[in-house]
Amino acid sequence: MALAMTVRDVTFGEDASRARTGSLSRALATFRSLAISLAHLRA
Repeated sequence: MALAMTVRDVTFGEDASRARTGSLSRALATFRSLAISLAHLRA
């Protein structure tokens, strides 16, 4: 799980995201994880 968070931060700059509260931050993290998963499937 820590690797996934590192990949999301490096790839999408998640730590710099201004969406930090509520369900928006969780939804964005989910979409970012989905994008990374799809990229891995295509590789």
